[in-house]
Amino acid sequence: IVSLLLMLPGCVNLPALVPERLVVTGADEPVYAHAGADVTLSCTVGTHVSVTELQVTWIKTDGDILVLLYADGKSRPGTQHKNYAGRAEFFAAEIPKGDFSMRLREFRTEDEGEFMCEVQTDADSASTTARIVALGESLEGLYSSLYRLNLGLCIAVTPVVLLTGIFSIWHFIKESK
Repeated sequence: IVSLLLMLPGCVNLPALVPERLVVTGADEPVYAHAGADVTLSCTVGTHVSVTELQVTWIKTDGDILVLLYADGKSRPGTQHKNYAGRAEFFAAEIPKGDFSMRLREFRTEDEGEFMCEVQTDADSASTTARIVALGESLEGLYSSLYRLNLGLCIAVTPVVLLTGIFSIWHFIKESK
């Protein structure tokens, strides 16, 4: 609450209490991610209110899915949707600074879309949104695919190489007699 001094002519000047607005900020640009990568979505709260008095909710907007909740001074992972249980979390050490950014572990392509960080106090609420855009297969996945292809080719070609070698040796022995 900000105190302002009311100046009225001929009256006693009394301070007036004006509530401070809740300010919630996030990233302006989407976050791009490969499947399997960890993703961070930004949500910072600017307020005079203690963080223990805040309720912070991360929701995936398409489907109105509860991803993460902070209420009564602590994170409430038991309220998460099953698709985000064990994968979505706050950075606990940053909460006292008003940072309610969310880490989403092991991004899945179905996670792609818009997320909203909504912050509520007894007197006010504000929100910000963040978007995750899925990229193609990660390098890890690409190397894994190349490894499988290479292994398959080795398995398929090995008998041909062995048979060719055996026939070559057999032919060499036969010709040398």
